[in-house]
Amino acid sequence: MNTETHRQLAGLIWQICNLLRGPYKRNEYRKVILPLTVLRRFDCLLAPTKAQALATFNEFKGKPESIIRSKMQAATGYEFYNLSKLEFAPSKKGRNSLLDDPSNLAPNLNSYINGFSPNVRAIMERFAFDQQIAKMAEKNLLFKVVQAFAGFSRILRVPEGGQNRGRWAPVRPFSALCSLEISANSFAVAHAHRLARQRLVRVSAS
Repeated sequence: MNTETHRQLAGLIWQICNLLRGPYKRNEYRKVILPLTVLRRFDCLLAPTKAQALATFNEFKGKPESIIRSKMQAATGYEFYNLSKLEFAPSKKGRNSLLDDPSNLAPNLNSYINGFSPNVRAIMERFAFDQQIAKMAEKNLLFKVVQAFAGFSRILRVPEGGQNRGRWAPVRPFSALCSLEISANSFAVAHAHRLARQRLVRVSAS
């Protein structure tokens, strides 16, 4: 991660910290930031093949799960996929953004997460992120936080040439989160990264 990217990420992270301050203690920021960083990274990776993936699912819907999984992995180029029409990206014509319906953001975000393949859902379940969604919605924070993470696309986007396609794509901003003391310590960041890799490999092999 170069200096400029680190600076941009730092600004976005502190923006989110300011939103969370009050309802969340400092050592609780990671309960929101870590899972949303992972989620937004997956969203960025899948964005280029979103339309193709949805078309593939509609073509093979009703087929055995093993066939659907194989076809979806081929369509996305990764070992994971998302069946939801919703996207994390900012509102734009022709895009079904989560931000388009603020009053239903909490159920829509849960639905979006449930649209992921089982390996990604397993990761999010370990984060128990549904509890944080409910808490942020109750405190009227959810829309602002999701809106802030929508701006992460420039940092978490797929590299030119799609260098990560077909492999586990590392969530690089974890190192920046650690240096900014957003997480409790560096172990928490490393553990989240390792857990994500292990889950994807384990479920894909089953």
